[in-house]
Amino acid sequence: MSWEVLTMRSATSFFNPALARSDLRRYWPALFLYVGLWIIFLPLQLWLQARWDNILATDLAEVCSDRYVAAVIMALIFGGMMAMASFSYLMNPRSVGAMHALPQRRGTLFWTHFLTGWGMLTAGNLLVALLTAGAALLTGIKLTAALLTWLVVVTLLDLFFMALGTFCAMITGWLLAVRVLYGVANALALIVTWLGQQLASLLLIGYATPDATPRLTVWLTPVYRLIQELGQIRQKGCTTSYSANIDYPSGLTPEGWQAVLVYAAAALVLLALSRLLYARRKSELSGDPAAFPWMRPVFRLGVGLVGGLALGMALYGLVLAGLSFSVPRLCVCMALMGALCYLGASMLVGKTLRVLPKRLTGAAVTALVLVLLCVC
Repeated sequence: MSWEVLTMRSATSFFNPALARSDLRRYWPALFLYVGLWIIFLPLQLWLQARWDNILATDLAEVCSDRYVAAVIMALIFGGMMAMASFSYLMNPRSVGAMHALPQRRGTLFWTHFLTGWGMLTAGNLLVALLTAGAALLTGIKLTAALLTWLVVVTLLDLFFMALGTFCAMITGWLLAVRVLYGVANALALIVTWLGQQLASLLLIGYATPDATPRLTVWLTPVYRLIQELGQIRQKGCTTSYSANIDYPSGLTPEGWQAVLVYAAAALVLLALSRLLYARRKSELSGDPAAFPWMRPVFRLGVGLVGGLALGMALYGLVLAGLSFSVPRLCVCMALMGALCYLGASMLVGKTLRVLPKRLTGAAVTALVLVLLCVC
């Protein structure tokens, strides 16, 4: 008998094939739906245009270019869906306990789940590209670099939106909160800018809402920016002349490439942050709206300020619109709604209705900030 003592091997692998196969068995319906929709959008449409319209008039670059807006929407939906599915076990105390009891490092768990989800979407994109190439060859359409560009673009879009969904999943332990955070992350900058413009139109004499959305707001709203650049949608008042995607050999304008690459770089940053958060995340906080203690005051204050700003102006418009405009009355409406939103967020985070008088100070601070915003 050998003198060596048999022990369990240390799990230091970067990727676990068994977990990957488990994810593939569980989440293949999402991949099936994703590929099915893309087959309808691209190879089937290319085939129908070539057969029923005119083979010579059908341009592969133009067909791919017309599908970029759909690519953004598809990546938004399925990237977020795959991220939520891959890390759904973090939202259930029993599931996260079972997963973290495995002889695997958290890094292995994180990268296995993420790469499996993204790999499924990437494999679907490759299959659609091959079907599109086959449809083009069968109908006599010339293959161009535009199809390869489409493949790269949709794969990077899936990477960004899945990374964003993963980041949202890391900072909360509640599956419903992941959906809310994911939606807020894609629209918060646009909403806050619009609310600020509405407040300025009420308080500043002669203020006119600008035709163009501020550039920073556009970049902080990924869906808006990507649809604008990939779909070649110009803002009102914009003097810059955009060239068409089909004017370039790759099938995409330099502005479109810039937007895609910037968000791909942002995806890498989000993945690094998500990995760090996962390493410090406590398993017992699964099912909690805030997976980290520092998220709770941020959530309470954020909901109080944004909710107070929006609902305060709405309350003023519904109740006091018939009276002459008054800044004090507007301040009262915003302070009241801000305090109520802060207390509501405190109830949600604390999972209790008993937030008074502990949270009165925070509610008062929220109301004071909103009043100072109006006055200043």
